[in-house]
Parts: sequence; structure tokens; C-alpha cells
Amino acid sequence: MSAMSNQIDDGGPAYPHVEVDAKTGEVTNHNGMSLRAYAAIQLRVPSSGIDWLDDMIIDAKRDEFASRAMAGVVCSDGRPSKNSQKAEFCYDLADSLLTADCALAARKEKP
Repeated sequence: MSAMSNQIDDGGPAYPHVEVDAKTGEVTNHNGMSLRAYAAIQLRVPSSGIDWLDDMIIDAKRDEFASRAMAGVVCSDGRPSKNSQKAEFCYDLADSLLTADCALAARKEKP
């Protein structure tokens, strides 16, 4: 990305292909998704540069974190007793993992 451009370098197309209409012979180029979007999906990192895709990745991570927390809560005696309280507790944990300053800082650190 050049200093003068605000456009995100998306790495180009991940699955480019050409389609030829059998009747007319018309050729259409299709780029498919960008390499950046493909990597964001595969790595489950919300940095594709596509807002709706990043929101989907965050929602999926939130659900995953909450389901993992629920597995621990179900096996534990010291947590809320009602199922609705357990679910709320688990999503609160998931939200704290997604938004905690320490989690964000750890995610950005290079090994």
C-alpha cells in the first residue's frame, strides 16, 4: 500500500477463473474473494477489510468462546444454577475475551 493510497492491499484474487457461456461464447472473468478475505476466514481473524465479514468472524469467535466457557460451567458447581444465567455468564466471559485490553495486546504481540 502506498503512502498516498487509503485502499487496503487485499493480495489480489484468491480464486480467479474464466467462465465461457456455452451458447454465446461470451467470456466473463471472475475474481472470487480476495486473498485477504480468504486468509481472514481461514485464520478467523477479523481483519479482512470487509465490515460485514469481520462482524461475522467476531460473532463466530464470540459463540465459540461462549460454548467453551459453557463446557466448563456445566462441569462446575460454583456457577449460576439457571440455564439462562449460565448462558449469560458464558457470553459475558466471551465478550471479555474479545474486548479485554490484555487479550487485544496479547493478540498483537509477535512471538
